[in-house]
Amino acid sequence: MKKSLYFIAIVVITSFIIFISDINAQIVTGKLIDENNNGLAEVSLELYISPNVYNTTSLTDGSFAFNLVTNIDEEGQLPSGYNITNNFPNPFNPSTRLGITLPVDGNVSVIIYNILGQKVSEGIKEYFSAGTHFLDIELYGLASGLYIAHISIDEKYSVNKKMMLVYGSQHLTSSGGTFNLPLNKPDLKKSGLAASIDSLVATSGIIGRKTFTNLPDLSGDTTYLGDLSIQRFCPGIPTITYVDKTYNTVLIGSQCWLKENLDVGTMIQGSQNQSNNGVIEKYCYDNDPNNCNIYGGLYQWNEAMQYSTTPGTQGICPPGWHIPTLAEFQTLRSTVGFNGNALKAFGQGIGGGAGTNTSGFSALLAGIRHNFDGFKMLGNSTIIWSSTEYNSTFAYNLYLHSINSVIDLHGLNNAHAFSVRCLKDEATAPGPCPGIPTVTYAGKTYNTVLIGSQCWLKENLDVGTMIQGSQNQTNNGVIEKYCYDNNPNNCNTYGGLYQWNEAMQYSTTPGVQGICPDGWHIPTDDEWCTLTKFIDPTVNCNAIGWSGTDCGTKMKSIAGWSGGGNGTNTSGFTALAGGHRDNIGNFVNKNSHAGYWSSSQQLASDSWFRNLYFGLTTIDRNAVVKVDGRSIRCVKD
Repeated sequence: MKKSLYFIAIVVITSFIIFISDINAQIVTGKLIDENNNGLAEVSLELYISPNVYNTTSLTDGSFAFNLVTNIDEEGQLPSGYNITNNFPNPFNPSTRLGITLPVDGNVSVIIYNILGQKVSEGIKEYFSAGTHFLDIELYGLASGLYIAHISIDEKYSVNKKMMLVYGSQHLTSSGGTFNLPLNKPDLKKSGLAASIDSLVATSGIIGRKTFTNLPDLSGDTTYLGDLSIQRFCPGIPTITYVDKTYNTVLIGSQCWLKENLDVGTMIQGSQNQSNNGVIEKYCYDNDPNNCNIYGGLYQWNEAMQYSTTPGTQGICPPGWHIPTLAEFQTLRSTVGFNGNALKAFGQGIGGGAGTNTSGFSALLAGIRHNFDGFKMLGNSTIIWSSTEYNSTFAYNLYLHSINSVIDLHGLNNAHAFSVRCLKDEATAPGPCPGIPTVTYAGKTYNTVLIGSQCWLKENLDVGTMIQGSQNQTNNGVIEKYCYDNNPNNCNTYGGLYQWNEAMQYSTTPGVQGICPDGWHIPTDDEWCTLTKFIDPTVNCNAIGWSGTDCGTKMKSIAGWSGGGNGTNTSGFTALAGGHRDNIGNFVNKNSHAGYWSSSQQLASDSWFRNLYFGLTTIDRNAVVKVDGRSIRCVKD
């Protein structure tokens, strides 16, 4: 008995080795660096080699490696009368379908492997009568990528099929695809990777998104792409000179920061208080000017603010720059994943507080001038003023420690002297579309706004005849709308709410005019992607759920959001928290949410939309049932 089991085990293992031996490795390596040849760590990388996409993350020194599949044999010879088609759709998300033709009744089983030869699913078994049948495969919960379906008929005949799972790609519909089902042996040609690399895409919340093309072709077992440089300085502003000192800049997410602490003014002794005398005054740690050269000056809050209390004031910063607000420090903290080590320069901090400087912020543990205890904490901490008051004698600050990765944001006494790090002023909100400042439609005038290359209406659409929220909108030749709480005044303020089919005027074509004015249309999922990535390059258009850094903040209006959730509206989009009508007829979430339909379906019952929330700075891409009532924002053809 033991010998029999041992023999079976050998057969199983040998079969598996034979199967995965058709998967041959190719390694692609390289290194991400900044303009100063520093390695860029923790950057997500996607390598596009048609028709596949491979993923990895750069290491601490910026190096990376992809292990690719270069060849998969669709092995096996099926006798005459048997056929297994390629799956459809392919790529798919997350369901796909095989066409199977059998000359006699038989058992069909499918085992799914990933590209490493690891079994990820084996529960697919069906008994089919003679004839043609469809077999559906679902890969819920697995990562996007290439998978191999090992299909066996009566444990006598088998083939392998390559399947590409890509979230956001085509869905399997209930009617299925149209298969070519000749009653003969399938085409079993080998299908290897292309010899050339299409592109490499580097993405992180800190650096945004960078695409590399014109890369070396694949060759041999290993292809080295070399050092790939990503410029970290702010576009067009690598340095700035202010009061005879030159500062570097660094772009972190969408924020442009000085890379060094500010060092401006006339040094006074630590025993004195700085005063409103028309002269910028600074402390140098231990009253040593050399420490100002290295760590920057230390300033009491009122001096740094130049005796203003307005959040975001220029203060002692250069023209066009300002002392960051608490909200801007919160954005920075979110961008670096709440990891203080990402802000600290190499060599700053110890143990769990050692700086990695993945952000490029390059914070030095500059110490402070305490109001009673004098100079202290050099090498142990740094505290950087915000321009937001905590109360009449305290102000918020960003606090980094040497022994941990915490980023504290809290209030401390204005009389202490801390470092100052300046932030570039944001551009003013975009203006109207050239030649089209307004559009009049169905008796109402809408403003326009140019965001990037896209021309949008600046207000939500409000067109049609109001019906009660308890009713469904119908294809009756009349545009119907909901007004929140069945109150027409809410349509005047927030626009109408529409079920997807009504908004689309019962078309399913992405980019259709629907209920928009002539020459305008309901934006597709891709057009929402273009908008949101222009506003915030860290937005992940393929993600389901919340992504980005501050896209939501920049799109939301400056008033009307509950819980302190107002935006800055620097995009000019002016999203109002108009709520929605849910799928059972209730009106919900006014003052806390704004939801906008796209014209792109996800499923027959669902469509993609974008959602903003008072409590988050990011944006949500998701799919909801079409019978919800959501807002419509039109974009120019």
